[in-house]
Amino acid sequence: MTSSINNTRSELFILKNENTKLKLKYELKSNKNIKQCLK
Repeated sequence: MTSSINNTRSELFILKNENTKLKLKYELKSNKNIKQCLK
C-alpha cells in the first residue's frame, strides 16, 4: 500500500514540475510577443 502512495506522490510531483515548465514557457512567449508589439 505504501509504495502505491509513494508512486502517486512522485507522479504528482512530476506533473506539477511539467506544469510549471509549461507555464514558464508560455509566459516567456507572451512576454516576447508583448515586446514585439511595443516596438
